[in-house]
Amino acid sequence: MRLPRITVRVFGILNITFGLVGFYFVADGLARHWHLGVSRPETPHSAIAYYTTVGVNVLFLVFLLVSGILLVKRRRKGLVISNAVFSCEIGYWVLIPLLLMLLGAIGGETAPKVGMSVAAVFGTGNVGIALHSLIGYPLIALIFLNLADRSLRRGGHWDPSRRGGPALPDSDLSRG
Repeated sequence: MRLPRITVRVFGILNITFGLVGFYFVADGLARHWHLGVSRPETPHSAIAYYTTVGVNVLFLVFLLVSGILLVKRRRKGLVISNAVFSCEIGYWVLIPLLLMLLGAIGGETAPKVGMSVAAVFGTGNVGIALHSLIGYPLIALIFLNLADRSLRRGGHWDPSRRGGPALPDSDLSRG
């Protein structure tokens, strides 16, 4: 029963690490401001696309950090948040290229320019989640955390504070 608990904590530490590294990459990208250069006629919406992808990355990273902290504390809510974040990230990496192809195929004047603008900044705007996504971490974490969850739920070893250990009486808490 020890291996699932260790697995959960290791993935919690990895979530925190990837979250902090991702925030560093996002901050570095924002500090460089090279993406706000002269707007090209074929990508007039690149600045909006960049800040939108960075905003999505920041949301993913915040939830990644929260889930990591909760997993280190062995709270099942950390698993639920991790499952949601990693599922959304996988969907994001699949759906955005499909959307770009659709925008390119629509025709007209605006849709292809929006698609080209998003495509132009997709790599740099997603730098916050790129590292752990490129090595397959979301899928690996989904598999191993859910395997650990099955074992921990069977043994009732989630949330160490709820294991029924000795609790301090209310009077001891007020003195503290």
